[in-house]
Amino acid sequence: MLLLRLIILFYFSSTCFFVVAQKSNLIFTSNQNLEFKVTINNIVQHTEFTQKLFVVNIKGEQNYMLLISFKNDTSIIKQPIYVVDENVTHFYEIEPTKVVLKKMVIGKHSFEKWDKNEIVPFSGVLVLAKDTLKTEKDSLAMDSVVAVPFEDQYKMPDYEGKIGCPWPLKNEKIVELKIQLQKLNLDDRKIETAKNFKENTFDFCITIEQTKDLMTEFLLDETKIELIKFLYPFVYDQDNVLFLKPNFSYENSFDELKLVLGI
Repeated sequence: MLLLRLIILFYFSSTCFFVVAQKSNLIFTSNQNLEFKVTINNIVQHTEFTQKLFVVNIKGEQNYMLLISFKNDTSIIKQPIYVVDENVTHFYEIEPTKVVLKKMVIGKHSFEKWDKNEIVPFSGVLVLAKDTLKTEKDSLAMDSVVAVPFEDQYKMPDYEGKIGCPWPLKNEKIVELKIQLQKLNLDDRKIETAKNFKENTFDFCITIEQTKDLMTEFLLDETKIELIKFLYPFVYDQDNVLFLKPNFSYENSFDELKLVLGI
């Protein structure tokens, strides 16, 4: 019985603290009663304005672009931050015109006293404003995606659709990735290389045309779907995804992609 209790205790402890112990955390608060919303790398991290937020499980030793918007105020703070290392909690104070790093604490940080709505895992995908069911009645499901407030952005000629990120990479960067992919034989290894490239590229942003170019390096439709799935939140002209259809070997593969993306 004692052994069983120890096993249960170890499981409970590792489950409770895994998200805060393995990677770093960001704590945002405001002493001026400012209600704010946090966007990191052009991805909204939560749906409601708040006066404090605990972002957990963010990768260390990386640069991030932080964007803070305020309730009942059109002003926006855009500021780069650096997460110094794994397993470090960064404490930020939100002020009307800037974000100030107050302190850093090494080791796991308890969030027992936090409301569950104030704790969010670092998100690499768009946050939905509400849960939507894919029904014929709800044709506006995709409109529930929270808009990312860009201060400045690329203007693509003749495009007026949804924008996932503000500044697409130059084609030279895409060529750089293609060269890496061409050195590999297996699609699985190419996917991992593409993911690593995205994670290590600051302000990663890509167009549908560039996505089509990358798809030519993959053999299987299944892998192409996986590629687009993780790239899609970082695609500038998201409504142009329909132009990817000819790049699949089978028509039902594009239907599967639409289900995966919810379009």
